[in-house]
Amino acid sequence: MTTQTLKSGTAAKSAKVLLVDDEPALLDGLRRQLRERYAVTTAVGGSAALDALRSTGDFAVVISDMRMPEMDGATLLSLVRQEAPDAVRMLLTGQADVESAAAAINDGQIFRFLTKPCAPDTLQAALADAVGLHYATIAERELLDKTLRGAVQALTDVLALAQPQAFGRAQRIARTVRELAAELQLEDRWDVDIAGMLAQLGAVSLPAAVLDKLDRGTPLSSDERSMTARIPAASAQLLASIPRLEGLAQAIGRYGLPATDDQRYRKEQPGDDPLAFVPQMIRVAVDFDYLTCGRVPVFTAIAQLRTRGVYSARVLDALEAAYLPGAHPCAPKEMALDDLTPGMILADDVHAAGDVLLVGRGTAVTEAMIRRLSNYTDRGDFAGRVLIIDERL
Repeated sequence: MTTQTLKSGTAAKSAKVLLVDDEPALLDGLRRQLRERYAVTTAVGGSAALDALRSTGDFAVVISDMRMPEMDGATLLSLVRQEAPDAVRMLLTGQADVESAAAAINDGQIFRFLTKPCAPDTLQAALADAVGLHYATIAERELLDKTLRGAVQALTDVLALAQPQAFGRAQRIARTVRELAAELQLEDRWDVDIAGMLAQLGAVSLPAAVLDKLDRGTPLSSDERSMTARIPAASAQLLASIPRLEGLAQAIGRYGLPATDDQRYRKEQPGDDPLAFVPQMIRVAVDFDYLTCGRVPVFTAIAQLRTRGVYSARVLDALEAAYLPGAHPCAPKEMALDDLTPGMILADDVHAAGDVLLVGRGTAVTEAMIRRLSNYTDRGDFAGRVLIIDERL
């Protein structure tokens, strides 16, 4: 998107601009200059600007005067960066404040500063560039998000094909993590959802016999426990080189800390960052899945986890709220392949003739899965009926 497009197109008209100064008359003059091209909001002083930012939000550009009582422009724009990192920040300053403005640019990542008095054409050109930068930043992030989602989907597809049993287990664990995030009322849950699924990527290297024991909740030998203990580090290593997943990879690796470290971090008080809860949520989800796969009742499984003393009480409370009787009223039911719809959850493993595992229980139905099972049905290797449960499970 070019500056010229922004000057003449609807994008500029819809762009929201916040003007901040301690002189109402000056704000009125700036509003008259800009209102034909932008959606302009004014605020007298820094406190009013922060109130406008929190109540209105989505500003493309915030322009602030440097010298204001109580809160100067550099301080305000530093706070704006925290509250609305996508908003492009600009500073208006007098000649005597140029040195301070330069320091503010370095410290607060301010896009540009303009000296006062500022000619209308100069202000319009700078504002058009700022709005263009805002939209370009958003477009780049959307492109990265799509690329990242594609990479995650490719990784999970490989796991589904290479180890359907491990994939089914990964989906069950991811679903529990998703339930925990909802009960904990975490924001920005996409990272948490992805962490729940990708935490088990390292399981692709496990022998089939070990996967079968995990899937049945049967005791593991010491060597097998060592193998499963390496899953977090292996998963984290696979993800560490993917841009924007570095923090998530660290969180996944952390759920595999030894017991002594586990005792340490369970006492931490996670802040607002959803990833702060990820190690505990994955650990609880993995251990809960192992117990329930061994046919331990949900209530008993949660009680056993509480007695171990190595989990966050908040996470266990969330697990109890999500999974105690009454949370999932729908019983499993058998359905024909033709009646399946994406999003349904398999209540049992799906095998072809010769006891070949096609899809593990807990896997969400997809169009690709339906087509694959249809191929086995056409060949006479599959009966064409599966057991499904409600999507929440």
